[in-house]
Amino acid sequence: MGIRGLKSFIENNKDLLSGYELHDTWLVIDGSNLFNALYTSCSVDSKDYIYGGDYGRFADCCHQFFKSLQRCRIQAVVVFDGGIDPSQQKMKTVVKRFKCRLDTAKCISKGNLIGDRILPILCRQVMHTVMTDLDVHLIQALYEADSLIACIANQLKCPVLSNDSDFFVFDLKFGVISVDCLLSSYKLERIGYNIIDNTKTYNYLDCDIYLIDNLIDYFPGLKRECLPLFSTLMGNDWVDCNVFDNIFSIIPNVETLSRNKRKSLHVGKRHQRMVKLLSWLREKTVDDSVTFLINFLKKSSRNKAMDLLQISLENYANGVITNDLKNIDFSDMSSFLPKDDLTLPLWFSNEFHKSQLDSMFMTVIKLKCDIRTPCVEDFALQASYKCVDELRQYLYSLLRLDDNDNQSINVYERIGSQMSIIKTEPKLKTRKLNDLPKLTDLRSLSFDERRELFLDIISIDTKSLKVFKELFVCHLNAGDNMTSNDINGAVFMLTVIKYWISKSYHQIWIEFIYSLLTAIIFCGHIGSYNKIRFITLDKTQLFGGIRQFNSKPHHNGAKLFQPRIVHFFNEFQLCLKDIKSINNLFGKPIEIGKPYFCLNGPFIYNLTVELSSRKDPVLYLMQLFGRQSLVTTLFTKLLSTICDDVMDNKFIRCLDVTNRKTHLQSQKLKTRNSKKKVNKGLNNRFSALNIQQN
Repeated sequence: MGIRGLKSFIENNKDLLSGYELHDTWLVIDGSNLFNALYTSCSVDSKDYIYGGDYGRFADCCHQFFKSLQRCRIQAVVVFDGGIDPSQQKMKTVVKRFKCRLDTAKCISKGNLIGDRILPILCRQVMHTVMTDLDVHLIQALYEADSLIACIANQLKCPVLSNDSDFFVFDLKFGVISVDCLLSSYKLERIGYNIIDNTKTYNYLDCDIYLIDNLIDYFPGLKRECLPLFSTLMGNDWVDCNVFDNIFSIIPNVETLSRNKRKSLHVGKRHQRMVKLLSWLREKTVDDSVTFLINFLKKSSRNKAMDLLQISLENYANGVITNDLKNIDFSDMSSFLPKDDLTLPLWFSNEFHKSQLDSMFMTVIKLKCDIRTPCVEDFALQASYKCVDELRQYLYSLLRLDDNDNQSINVYERIGSQMSIIKTEPKLKTRKLNDLPKLTDLRSLSFDERRELFLDIISIDTKSLKVFKELFVCHLNAGDNMTSNDINGAVFMLTVIKYWISKSYHQIWIEFIYSLLTAIIFCGHIGSYNKIRFITLDKTQLFGGIRQFNSKPHHNGAKLFQPRIVHFFNEFQLCLKDIKSINNLFGKPIEIGKPYFCLNGPFIYNLTVELSSRKDPVLYLMQLFGRQSLVTTLFTKLLSTICDDVMDNKFIRCLDVTNRKTHLQSQKLKTRNSKKKVNKGLNNRFSALNIQQN
């Protein structure tokens, strides 16, 4: 993101930064940047992104971060990107990132577990939930959020928090703090003291801040308005770094630094062009610089170059905000956000800007496009998104703006191991042949009508929801302090499981189902942020039994990485995400609570592997739970309920596929020559996974 190399250049030159005590202020945060950095920081040791994510751990990390800001009396305003800009100028960047993420997912799936991270599916939703719990101000831009972030920060007279180097060239009056810098200090809050009587006055976070004046001071005569041009010529998200590559051969070397300044500035090989361009731009205007450079380009490419320059420079221009944000009501987004040129329903615009609706909605509405971001999965199977095809088709229909808006949607997704673009038609009727309303009519339906349509879409009825709820209510211990919201979260999880099982295009390992149910039941015992607990455990059960699986999985020649387990988990998460998105679009006809925090990828992975090695996995679980315990009864009833009406061939035991072949091969070898050692690879219970496809 941003200008390649600029962030490292500034970090390598500490004189471009100033020490700063962050406290008692507004702070405008680049939300997309923050949840990427926060997740990376909390998964360094666990590498849980390989296994689909540990959302309890991530929620805890988010909670600690925002509580630290609040203790320092910092009022955070978190701004997220919305849909892809209708101009499509960043589509090349979007496609490039899609392909990079796909390559990363392929590497992980092949067992290369050291390298780039890949964000789990529900990270953004988890951080949203934590911020809502803590009353953090939350805004979602229509499209790219950078200009809006800069606007709000200048109006509130406060710094921006981001790792995006684009903000180093915005004319931000009160500076930029890098997320990386703040994450290294937020757990080490410091105390400020009154100089006169040495009394404690405030908590603060010790960090460095970048001010645009610090950079200009090194290049006397450099105008602020030339920095967006500098960014464009170096290459950014709108302009590829190779487009203006030839201009560096025609720019003369200009000496701008005094001897002392030159000594203190560290310029590596990758930063020499950057310094050369900044030096040349001093004492120049944008128009003069552009005129000079364009004349050196071929006539046939000048118009295209001018268009690219104009687009990039416009994206750095601050938007217009008419109201004073010091008096803004953050519950009314329409008072200071730019108006879209489409006639969107007021309720939709307001909820979208509050980030209550998926950012993907705007991309579908404006571009008729759906980018299905790759995830870790078994590449021998169809893409994980296949199980939400029908849900997405319903969404496309619900997001129509008028009756004639029935265009097909260009879906970017994985086919085999490559990115493909597939045209997909909206689904205009539900299973029971009920017509789906267009977006402008959706909220004019009564609550009961919306609820009926929603339940029809997700293939469940009110009776089933009631059965799920009674299962948990009847098995709660008397001393448990449970709320209806907690129960709603558990009911929603079971609803999603049932839907996923019905829509999965391949056989599912029953061991995974056992593990997923166990994770839900033990919600609160295997995570730190989520305190919801459906049952009470003694220490023997907790530490000697279930919690042993809450650790980083280990892999070696005998314990190969099994991408199919993660594939199942990501399918389930995609169903959860899309069902929740449709529920929000309908105005929340069912309450879903906070379902994420019991989703612990490493725990589910470890337990699935262990159960796959057992001749009787249910018996093993009963021994862990205690045969007469409340857990055993609850597990058995949940299993029976979600598997009700499921086709007999929908589930398969992992060992039915792998271990029987291995066992027979081993027996034959022993019979032929009992003195010879059986090849160790034959004892690997998962060895056939690389051959056998379900």
